[in-house]
Amino acid sequence: MKTQIIFKKHLVLTLCLSFFVNALLLSQEVEVYIVNEPVTKYHYLEEALKYKEFALTLNLRLKQGEALPESIGLLKNLRVLDLSGNQLKMLPESFKNLVNLEELDISFNQFSEIPKAVFHLKKLKTLKVRKNQITEITGDFNLLEDLTVLDLGRNKIRNLSEDLFKFKKLKVLNLYWNRIEKLSDGLTMMKSLEELDVSRNGLLSLPENIGDLNNLKTLKLLENRTISNLPESISNLTNLTNLEVTSENINKLPKEIGNMKSLKSIRIKYSEIKEIPKSINQLTNLESISLIRNQITKIPNDLSNMKSLVFVDLSNNKITKIPKSLGSLSKLEVLNLNDNSITEIPVELTKVISLQQLRLGENKLQKIPKEIDGLYNLKCLDLHNNLLTEIPVKSILSLKKIEILNLNNNYIKSVPDSIKELPNLSQFYFGYSKE
Repeated sequence: MKTQIIFKKHLVLTLCLSFFVNALLLSQEVEVYIVNEPVTKYHYLEEALKYKEFALTLNLRLKQGEALPESIGLLKNLRVLDLSGNQLKMLPESFKNLVNLEELDISFNQFSEIPKAVFHLKKLKTLKVRKNQITEITGDFNLLEDLTVLDLGRNKIRNLSEDLFKFKKLKVLNLYWNRIEKLSDGLTMMKSLEELDVSRNGLLSLPENIGDLNNLKTLKLLENRTISNLPESISNLTNLTNLEVTSENINKLPKEIGNMKSLKSIRIKYSEIKEIPKSINQLTNLESISLIRNQITKIPNDLSNMKSLVFVDLSNNKITKIPKSLGSLSKLEVLNLNDNSITEIPVELTKVISLQQLRLGENKLQKIPKEIDGLYNLKCLDLHNNLLTEIPVKSILSLKKIEILNLNNNYIKSVPDSIKELPNLSQFYFGYSKE
């Protein structure tokens, strides 16, 4: 009996040999055929046109000033097209013939609007138009029924067309770094939206009904320094996992923030928040909280439910006390309380053996508990600019994993050389400058 074996050229030799051995053991005649598998990804238009039936992906870089040829329309089987960084101002009429295109990237060009030919690509799922010259969003958006990702970041857009909100399947909308001052209530028509980035705009407010975006998982509002308080309805975003805001005008967190059960990360910085709502202890999935440079005076006492917390940064606030409940956060790795008014480190905190970074610089600490040697996984200990007169040397010497130790600007007059010889210490700061 004769055995025929056909190998694609890219298969590994060991696989080929295994077929040979098995066939020979069975005393069969073997005929081997090696065939070339067609290439589907191209970087030059000429090559893609030569094998246009097989061309599925094209990453095209044109010469400076070169227009996109009409022949691009012959690649009717193309699925992915990257035309980014070509200084294009228009697309040829034949472009609308790319009826099977699913991903299109025309970022870093010079388009003043979304080219009309794009709206003929009814199978398009991803459209990236980042860093162009677009000031207004216009077009027949109803034709792009399957679009799930739209990136319009780094343009000059001031207003959003109501037609934009008719996307039924859109999951990701990136409006980063434009000139948008207002998001209309129509935004909440985009029921499938999962990621919304409106960072680095001039937003004054959010829609009062933003809580209607039931599927939203990520909301980024960074560097919108004039945005006012977050609407209470934001607490209805029960699927939200990531909330990021920068504004100088927010003075409170939503009272019912505890309803946002899926939250894993909160980052709200450079604001005027004075209080952390008690309901925050209901966020049992929260892994990271960063409320840098606010006006917070107190950390809630009951944080024992927040077992998932890994990262806490409340630096540059007005906190005077570390609650004992922080000692129950068994996964906590980073605690940054720099630049507050804290006077004492509770012994309970030294039981958080997962802690790797403890930053308490620029506070009013007068003493470090000797129990700090319990933090044996600590890699960074920052105690600069406090009121310390001494340190528990024996305890510090027990921190064998310490890499960064900052004791600058205290009342400590000297430290033993043995401190400097800690096995992993790479950065040691000590300067006695207080009198």
